[in-house]
Amino acid sequence: MIDVLELMETLQKADIVLVAEGSALRVEAPSGVLTDEMVDVVRESKAELLEVLAIDAALDSALVAKSDEEFRASLASLDSVLVAEQLIATGRALGAVAQVEDGVLVVRFEPVCLRPRRHR
Repeated sequence: MIDVLELMETLQKADIVLVAEGSALRVEAPSGVLTDEMVDVVRESKAELLEVLAIDAALDSALVAKSDEEFRASLASLDSVLVAEQLIATGRALGAVAQVEDGVLVVRFEPVCLRPRRHR
């Protein structure tokens, strides 16, 4: 089975956009970019792709939540394993070390130097 997050990353790098419209999945791609193989993989992975897009939407809602209740409500219906996998992938993309430890998602960011130090 294909890793859905890797598939989404591959599609994104090819400027292919997936849009969830209820139970339908719309694919927007520049002309000539979407191959028959990609179409087949997207069709085979439609349910998982829709679930990841739902997680993205819920995480976006959670990030702008004004209260703990709103935050919890945004994430209540989601598959916690997929949420954790997606957060881990996002954390790694941002240069963080993200992993599950004793059932808890732990994300550690390394200090980043924004300005190079000048040597004297």
